[in-house]
Amino acid sequence: MKPEYFPMPRKHFLSPVFFLISLSFFFVAVTPVWSQISAEMRTPADAAATSYAPVEVLEFQIKAAISELTEKMDALKAGTVSWEESADDVHRLSGAIAVYALVAGLHDQYCPFKDSSTVITETASELGKALSAENAFQLWEKLQKSLTANESKNPAWDVQVASTKNLMRTIAVYENEIETKVKKRRGLESVAPLAVGMAALFQGLTANYRESASESTVAQWQEFSMRGRDAGYYLFITLEVGDRKSSPKNLAKLQETCVECHREFQK
Repeated sequence: MKPEYFPMPRKHFLSPVFFLISLSFFFVAVTPVWSQISAEMRTPADAAATSYAPVEVLEFQIKAAISELTEKMDALKAGTVSWEESADDVHRLSGAIAVYALVAGLHDQYCPFKDSSTVITETASELGKALSAENAFQLWEKLQKSLTANESKNPAWDVQVASTKNLMRTIAVYENEIETKVKKRRGLESVAPLAVGMAALFQGLTANYRESASESTVAQWQEFSMRGRDAGYYLFITLEVGDRKSSPKNLAKLQETCVECHREFQK
């Protein structure tokens, strides 16, 4: 499986008309909700995945992550890098794939990975914890086979499938790539799918309260994760249409949410 098998789609994911409708919804409906909502008012399962991860973009992100992981595993197998040099990236990418597959499995629309989602999630989750190159090769072979499996089970939002550290590291990688384009004020469309990737990863993080929050702050952890998810999606909307005025503002909103969450949970 090579990276060139997954080219960037040539068409925009959102039409300008849909952008205007979505943007008006963002300013009219979403901003007030963020300022008023309490953690008890919504749960991770409340929002349909379409509202933060358009299925065609999610599919693209899954394929992109698989392509990048393929490169890492090929380099490891060829001996051009050591396990110590590549372990962090293998763990990080596997965690992202595990979450993406979970979102695909629970998505309200169909994508080619939906029927194999739980098998992909389970195997990628294992690869995200591999302790050696030999172990990683075995799990990588298993993961490749799982991509075309047809063994759908019953996925659930409350299952943690990757470590908080690995998901946060991937979010940081995506954020840096987006910020670079935003600062240059060009090429925004090329990084738009990464914002959906972040939204999906934040959704996955809602289940990581066992690792990251106390019993009394579970709802608060999930609310911060959902705010990050929502901010990622609205950033996608403006990046996708190359909006150089609103994209920096939406990126700043996402970053503010991250800072607030880190401040609260890194006490």
